[in-house]
Amino acid sequence: MAELKHASKKYGALTVYDGIDLVIERGQKIALVGPNGAGKSTMMKLIAGVEKLTGGDRVIGDKVRMGYFAQDLAESLDYEKTVIQELSGSASALTTPQIRGLLGAMLFSGDDVDKRVAVLSGGERARLALAKVLAQRNNCLLLDEPTNNLDIVAKDSLLEALRRFPGTVLIVSHDRFVLNELATEVIEVGRGQAVRYLGNYDRYLEKKAALEQQSSGVTSHKDGSRSATDRDRIGSAANEHRERAGGNHRARDGADAGRRHERAAKRREQIEAEIEKKEAERASLAEQMNDPNFYLARNDADELIARYEKLGCDVERLYADLVKSEESAAG
Repeated sequence: MAELKHASKKYGALTVYDGIDLVIERGQKIALVGPNGAGKSTMMKLIAGVEKLTGGDRVIGDKVRMGYFAQDLAESLDYEKTVIQELSGSASALTTPQIRGLLGAMLFSGDDVDKRVAVLSGGERARLALAKVLAQRNNCLLLDEPTNNLDIVAKDSLLEALRRFPGTVLIVSHDRFVLNELATEVIEVGRGQAVRYLGNYDRYLEKKAALEQQSSGVTSHKDGSRSATDRDRIGSAANEHRERAGGNHRARDGADAGRRHERAAKRREQIEAEIEKKEAERASLAEQMNDPNFYLARNDADELIARYEKLGCDVERLYADLVKSEESAAG
């Protein structure tokens, strides 16, 4: 378990966090989200102990072994060593085949493992730094944008490894697919606070939208009706409007609403069918790309990867269309 108690963090006159309480329990898979500049990376550093609190306490369980990844960790690599030497020094519990397998997952294969760190690109060094974190016997992983320098195959390999990981994962990522597939909880940071939501990233967005709708003072159901509280709130103004509208207006409005909901229901069915179709194709491609000999056996590997990525974008767009369709029906 890791815990921040009434924690505060300030940089001069800038207050990033002000008296927050946060508990991260064993086995949780948590997405840390918030707008740019909200303090996600700072939160990671506070939990990891890389940054000191301005106030409050950081409490880490006796058996917690924490692994922290950030892009700037690549700067701490030994430039005189080879890739495999650098990883082997952090992976004493792994066999040589396991080390090579981990390097392969991070896109280092063949002669690449014998390259000196000094000649690697910035992205390659970041991938090697991530491999070093994953190679250690940690039971709590703090990962700040771990997928930034990974292609789609490496990203899927990392996601599958994190799914199987029996310990705790706290991740910052702009990859919505990764957050949806991995996270069981979301912590939103911003305005000096941290708010917890149960569920994956999409569920977090749904709950946040519902809360914002409630705070606006009008709560609508999916069938377009309003809650009893809202009917009481509009009170006499609604009654006056109904009297002016008359029976013909009511009938017309009811018919319009019925047609609108019927169109929305058909549209939702179409979108859901399209999502199912594209996700099935994407899953089939992912299975092919997970083959270790994928690049050697397929002449069309690049085309398949491009198709996989396009399907992911299409699915995200369709989910957005689905949300808009439901909002339209509610309106």
